[in-house]
This record gives sequence, C-alpha cells and structure tokens, in this order.
Amino acid sequence: MFEKITYTLLGVILFATVLQISIPLHNSDNMEAGAPFFNEPDQQESAGLVTQADIEESLSLVADRLHQDTKDDGTFNYMYYPSDAEYSDDYNIIRHILAANTLIDLYTTYQDPTYIEDAKNSIGFFLNYLVKENDMSYITYDGRTKLGAAGTAVTTLLHYQGVTNTKEYQSTIIDLGEFIIYMQNEDGGYNNYYPDPDPDNRLATVLYTGEADLALIELYTDTGDQQYLDALDRSYEWTKTYFEERHSPGLVSWTSSAFAKSYYATGDAKYADLAFEMTDWLIDKTQYTETNAPSEEYIGSFIINDVENGLTCTVAAYGEGITDMIKLAKTIGDTEHEEKYINSLNAGLGFMLSMQYTDDSDPNAQGAFKASMYKDHTRIDFNTHAATTLIKTLENGIY
Repeated sequence: MFEKITYTLLGVILFATVLQISIPLHNSDNMEAGAPFFNEPDQQESAGLVTQADIEESLSLVADRLHQDTKDDGTFNYMYYPSDAEYSDDYNIIRHILAANTLIDLYTTYQDPTYIEDAKNSIGFFLNYLVKENDMSYITYDGRTKLGAAGTAVTTLLHYQGVTNTKEYQSTIIDLGEFIIYMQNEDGGYNNYYPDPDPDNRLATVLYTGEADLALIELYTDTGDQQYLDALDRSYEWTKTYFEERHSPGLVSWTSSAFAKSYYATGDAKYADLAFEMTDWLIDKTQYTETNAPSEEYIGSFIINDVENGLTCTVAAYGEGITDMIKLAKTIGDTEHEEKYINSLNAGLGFMLSMQYTDDSDPNAQGAFKASMYKDHTRIDFNTHAATTLIKTLENGIY
C-alpha cells in the first residue's frame, strides 16, 4: 500500500466537481448533488487483497443479517443507526424487491429453506401493491409507480419460479412485462414514472432503464416471445446514444448485466461490445486507485457525490455488474478484460469488506455494511448488493 496522501476538503470537492460524476444510490426521488461535508473517518484497516475465505466469511455474516432483518409481515428492517441504536421509518419498494431476490440467491447458495421462506414472504408483501390495468400490471407504493419496480419484480419472480420449479407468478410476470413495453418510447428510451413521467430525473431514467432491460431479456429467455427482444433492441439503440453523449455511471451496472445476458441469449456481439465499453469507462474514469485516491481509505471505491452516505452501496452495486462482466469475458475468452475486471473487483471487495460490521458488539448491526468510513448507518440495499456481489464472485470461480 502507499503512503497516505493528505488532501484538503476543498481539494476533494474540486476533484469531484471537475469530473462531474453523479453516482446512483437507487433513491432517485431524493438525489443529492455536490460533495458533502466530511466527518472524520473511522479508524480502519486499509483495504487490501481478499481471499476466498474472506468472501465466504463475509457472505455468511451478511446472510444471517438479512434473515434477522426480515420481519414476519415480509418487510425488512430498512435502515439502522448503530450510534443511536435506532431504526428508520423510511422505506423503498425497489430495494425491498431486490432484497427478496437476494434471499433467493442465498437459498441457492446454502440450500437453507429459511431463505426461500423469507423470500416468499417478502414477495407476498410487494405483491400487495400490484395494480392491474387492462392487460398490464404495475406496482404502486407510497403513491408512486416506478418503472424500476416492475423491472425488478419481473426479475425476482422469474428467479423464484426458476428455483422452485413453479409457474405460480407467470400471469403476473407477463402483465408486468406488458407494462414495461407500454412505458417504452418510440426512440427506445423509457418513461420513468407512470402515469406522469419525470424527464428531469435522469438518475431514475438510467437506473430504471437497466432494470427494465434485464427484465426484458429474462422474459425473452423464459418465453421466447419476440416482442421482448424487439423492445430490448430499441432500448439498446437508445442506451448506446445516451451513453455516448453523457457517459452516465448510473446506466452501467444494471445495463451491462442485461447486455451480458442478451449476448448469451442471442449471440449478437453488439451487446457484449457495448457492455465492455461501458464497464471499461466506469472502471477507468471513476474507480479510485493508489494514484488518484484522496486517501488510502478510498482505494477500490468509486467517485461519487454523496460520499458519506453512498460509498459502500456504490461499490457493492457496481460489483454485481463487474462480476457479470468477468463471466462474460471468461465465456468469450477475452483474457485482457477478465484480468482487468478481476483487479477492479478485488480492489472493490477490499474496500467493501472493510465496511462490514463483523463483531457482535451490536447484534443489530453484525454482518451489515455501513454507509462509508464517515457514516455508520446500515441500509437494506447496502447488504443485498454486497451479498449478491459476494455470491456472484464465488459462483464465477473468481477466487
């Protein structure tokens, strides 16, 4: 590791401002701009190389945390503040849906029925908010109907059916797919909210685009229905143009995962090419290394406006896409990209694991991941993104 570099607060702010990069936390309703005031970071061991044993231990801890955070009604302990020993009353339906999906992953990893039972309960909760309108269905929660809720619901329900070898949600899945197609514009882009879109909320647009695209390719793979692939092709054209013009980090992780699966399903190299281009840019331009990090603690994380609240979540979420891209590189024999992405992932995991509560001093936090070295709170999506990245790392034989 290198000798710690000291930056002034002004220098850090200027660094982020010059790059003009905004990183998503999947809370598009409350996006904050600009770099925040920094508290003093916690003392921590510097992030370094991780081993398979480290990954397995970390996954075991966060798996237990997710089970403990699942309530009888299918909801989750959403956010916890260890310093105050208090829980937040906030909630986010997309993060809830993704937590259900992660529980299914944990079931396949450990073959423990507890996780699939937890997933079933959490699915039941979000389906309470399903609205049927003509031949389509969508999820309306807290007065908002988000495209991303439909996309993640499709992915989660298909995942559940695949693991349990059932078709109990098939009609709902098809209706949600109809909603996704309905939300697509002629140019291939999507409206982010229904019935009234919010075109000024670019973060919601790019996040929901990737989630919708992932749902479309999984629908196509499941049903063979050409309409889903046609819609995906239209979105591909929009995404290619949008990324060339804006290079949005929020567009990369979900979309690269979707396009990797699209390559497997179709054999069309255009999907793989764009996924590689986007992931290369994300790593080259936004990941902190020994040469550009404000200080040693940042190595492996990514440039983000809301450092205090979002650093860990961003690393964990991007890790999902990067692990999918490692798999793609291995599949096509691209050793250069494989090595590059493994190095990126290793650095990210080093940072991520340093953010995990591993001891039992607070049983409500043990196994969870804190927001950053500046803020100690945990949130359901910090844990689910981290768990999914760890699972994919092990599944893909990266270590």
